[in-house]
Amino acid sequence: MRFLRRFFIRLSNFATGRADQRLQDELAEHLAFQIDENLRAGMSPAEARRQAALKLGAAAAIRENHHAEQSLPFFENLSQDLRYAVRMMVRSPGLFNCDHHDGAAGATRAFRDPNQNQDVKGGCQMNKKKAGVAFITLLTCALAGQALAQGPEFNSNADDLTKIRSVVEEFRQDIIHKDGYALTKLMLNPNVLFHAIDDQKEVDGARKINAQFDGIGPSALDGTATFLATSKDKLEEKFHNVEIRQDGDLGLVTFNYDFVVNDKVTNSGLEHWQVRKIDGQWKILSVTWTSYSHS
Repeated sequence: MRFLRRFFIRLSNFATGRADQRLQDELAEHLAFQIDENLRAGMSPAEARRQAALKLGAAAAIRENHHAEQSLPFFENLSQDLRYAVRMMVRSPGLFNCDHHDGAAGATRAFRDPNQNQDVKGGCQMNKKKAGVAFITLLTCALAGQALAQGPEFNSNADDLTKIRSVVEEFRQDIIHKDGYALTKLMLNPNVLFHAIDDQKEVDGARKINAQFDGIGPSALDGTATFLATSKDKLEEKFHNVEIRQDGDLGLVTFNYDFVVNDKVTNSGLEHWQVRKIDGQWKILSVTWTSYSHS
């Protein structure tokens, strides 16, 4: 009975979306309250908002976890896939090529040749069959895709995923505030892998100087921290399509990024982190990224 009750609650939330709106309102109210508390404590407006956001954690992660618990993500994703499939079918005129124009043309041909009438009807029937086959194929692919998207069961929980997202947000805020020291404290130790992935041409060039160059070199963490601390420019790293996976004390974070200097994107790429949980805290094991210049 408890399972059925929970299922119908999720079904109601899926149909109305009220749970998501309530949570969004609560998060906004809590954030505003925390900002007011920080302002009364003597913080500047910018620092008050920053500290409130860090204390609240990653609001997007909270919404996603709450949504997964209170709704039916499988059916939501499936409905999105089916709507996309129907749109693609509607945009494929070959599947439904039996309009009035073709009907008139077919009638004209049939008048000239009575045997053509059967071909016209057969063509319409064939198109309908093609449409049916295409729909069944797309439905099967959507169901298979959703089944695969569930993936294997990992030892993962909403609290740890939220904490990992908080580390991501702290990293982003440290760049905005050019706090190189705070950024290094997010790492497990000062010698973690922290480096861009050079292409083969750059590797070959480095090997002309050092034949034993392994393609990575020493960690760039200290250099990054110094750059943040000494830069006079406005800096920001924008994250897109953040994906977090966790299995026990190991986590993987992957996202697309834009590095912005004085409101201008200078380079973009893919960034990948390994994180681990130790002594109740999540620390960064490695940070690697590709980089494509916009200059």
